[in-house]
Amino acid sequence: MEEKPVREISLDNGLTLEIYDQSREAVANRWLVKMAARVAIPVAPISFPRATENPEIADVLGSTIVFEKKKERNFIDGDKKNEVFRVMCDAFLESTRPYLSHPDFGRKYVLKQYKERLAKIELEKRVKGC
Repeated sequence: MEEKPVREISLDNGLTLEIYDQSREAVANRWLVKMAARVAIPVAPISFPRATENPEIADVLGSTIVFEKKKERNFIDGDKKNEVFRVMCDAFLESTRPYLSHPDFGRKYVLKQYKERLAKIELEKRVKGC
C-alpha cells in the first residue's frame, strides 16, 4: 500500500507523531480515504529508565516499537477527498493528542506491549507442548 507523509508533530513528551495519507481511488472517482498515525517509541533506557531492571524487555520487543492507529472512510467523492481527510486528521488530533503527549505514554505502551508479547510467547510454548 502506498502512503504519503502528511504531518510530523513533536509531542510534549519528546516523541514524534507522524500522519500518513493512505487513501486510494476505489472506483469511478470514489475513494477510500485512509489516515494512519504512528508514534515510534524507543525501548532504550533513555526513554524507559527501568529497562535496566528488566533487560529482556529490549530482547523481547527490539529497540523500537510503533504505536499505530488508522481511520478510514469509504466511498468518498473525489471532490471531497481532501476535506474528509483533513477533518479525520483534525478529529484524531483533538481526541488523541493529549493521550499521546502524556509523559507516561511511551513507558506504559512499552509495558503493555511487553506483557502482551510475553503472554503470546507463553501461549505458543503451551501449544507446542501439546
